[in-house]
Amino acid sequence: MVREKLVQLRKEVSSVVLERSEEITGLIVALVARKNIFIVGPKGTSKSLMIRLVTNSITGARYFERLLTKFSVPDELFGPPKISALKNDSYERKIDGRLPDVHIGFVDEVFKANSAILNSLLRIMNEKLFDNDGQPMKVPLEMLVGASNEIPQDESLAAMYDRFHLRFRVNDIAETANFILMLKGPKKFEDFAKHVTVKLSLDELHQAQAEAEMVVIPDAVIEAIATIRATLAQQSLLPSARRWNEAIEIIKAKAWLQGRAEATMNDLDVLVHMLWEDPQHKSMVQGVVLEVANPLLKQAEEYHDAVQVAWSQLVKVQDDKEKINKAVEVLAKVNDAMKRLEKLRVAGEKDGMDMTRVEEYQRVDAEVQRKIQRDYLQIQV
Repeated sequence: MVREKLVQLRKEVSSVVLERSEEITGLIVALVARKNIFIVGPKGTSKSLMIRLVTNSITGARYFERLLTKFSVPDELFGPPKISALKNDSYERKIDGRLPDVHIGFVDEVFKANSAILNSLLRIMNEKLFDNDGQPMKVPLEMLVGASNEIPQDESLAAMYDRFHLRFRVNDIAETANFILMLKGPKKFEDFAKHVTVKLSLDELHQAQAEAEMVVIPDAVIEAIATIRATLAQQSLLPSARRWNEAIEIIKAKAWLQGRAEATMNDLDVLVHMLWEDPQHKSMVQGVVLEVANPLLKQAEEYHDAVQVAWSQLVKVQDDKEKINKAVEVLAKVNDAMKRLEKLRVAGEKDGMDMTRVEEYQRVDAEVQRKIQRDYLQIQV
């Protein structure tokens, strides 16, 4: 079945692009929902790699990729003018192989585009239409991925930023064990791609989209969305009406990927990646959403945060004797948190929840546990 293929695709890409499982899930959800996705983060954080690995698995899908600079011109994205058309006093573009002609587009450093590019991109992203010599034409775009090293600050870019329905911020690899695996692992795209065996056709993708569209959103879930909106408004966070409307299709896609024909509260956790504009607000959005959508995950986040706070306090200790005493104290907190996280993970999986983030917390906290045992208490692990 196509759903099982996409679940397997998520696993395979996550196994080679480390600490990116949420972003990879987001890419697949965006494909199923036919929405746009934005990924922001420093250079060299595998943004392009995971995008290419996911999109490379859709056979028969035309793909377009472009890195923009402040000197980029519309011809690069939309095609050069047809000479034959110019002779007849018209300005029709030759779009073959360019963004208006493809199923999946990836525009890196998207916010470096000038106004001529932005205006055309907006309509493609929002309406799936492209004006070619004044004639609107339907484009086959399933998903546009934008990437950048920074969040746009210019007000003139706000409209485009709002057209990216899902937003993710990535950072450098955190876990030492994963950092070592990265150093030992493949370096070329072809070598990464060997580990991703799943292939699905464009027709299968369309089947997934049609099945996801049939997912039911019960009134209780709609009311929960309204509660989240009201709570965010109290914090002066006001996502646009467009984002709330687009959220419905994304929630359906998330539920479908989890194997559900009807969305549940658990599926609302995808809103964490829809409702922030400034990354500084993401933790606030996450707290509000998870309070309604996934209390177990919110508890897990609290346990994980407590471990990270205790660890940060330990590394600041200078006195050797005090360091050992503190390490024993922190290790006890870490061990307790890990037991609690495992109970939450088991309970969540039993209820059909997506506990990927809890598993990430467990891996990070296990690394803290190993560091304390090895570096502070000289315990062989």
